Amino acid sequence: MVMARIADVDLHITGGDTAFFDERFRDYTCNVMHPELQMYMERVSVVPEPIGTQVLARDGFAVYREDDGAISRYTIGEKSGKRLHRCRVSADYTKWDYTLLEDRRHPTLTLTNFEYLYSGEAFANYLATQGGVVMHGSAIAFNGEGIVFSAPCGTGKSTHAGLWKQYFGEQVVHVNDDKPAIRFKDNVPYIYGTPWSGKTDINTNVSAPLK
Repeated sequence: MVMARIADVDLHITGGDTAFFDERFRDYTCNVMHPELQMYMERVSVVPEPIGTQVLARDGFAVYREDDGAISRYTIGEKSGKRLHRCRVSADYTKWDYTLLEDRRHPTLTLTNFEYLYSGEAFANYLATQGGVVMHGSAIAFNGEGIVFSAPCGTGKSTHAGLWKQYFGEQVVHVNDDKPAIRFKDNVPYIYGTPWSGKTDINTNVSAPLK
């Protein structure tokens, strides 16, 4: 089990690639007794059959609402018709269960996608219910004040943030190179480091008021 505090959110993650979490979450782990966000991940030979009422169906995609208000999202193989993945989330977004068909990999992404993508999805959606957001950008703290460079992939966000570090040295802290969290404290927006920082894995467990 992984216990961590990220952007003032206490969470538990059970299952999945523990070596991946040990590496990516190393600076965020702490003893969390009462998590507000829980995730469970497992790989299986057969993804369970849907239960509840189907509320959406598209090519390769189906969504069901269960009696307790939980939502289950299924990914369906376009050729095989097999269930490849299920994400079940509670009505209040505090509990996320991920079930993935064994050996299932994303066709284009090179990251350990099961743990990285799905834990990041759960965190971002839960944070939104608390008035926060996970932003696509490279974030730094300059003399303790937060700056986020946001632009499409490949534009040069990381390069630009790196130049600030190169020229200003110790005045700059890399907060997160890909997906910083933003939430308010006393009506002031703050940026936070998170372990979801893309291929570079550049992040720091700090916060700073966003300027």
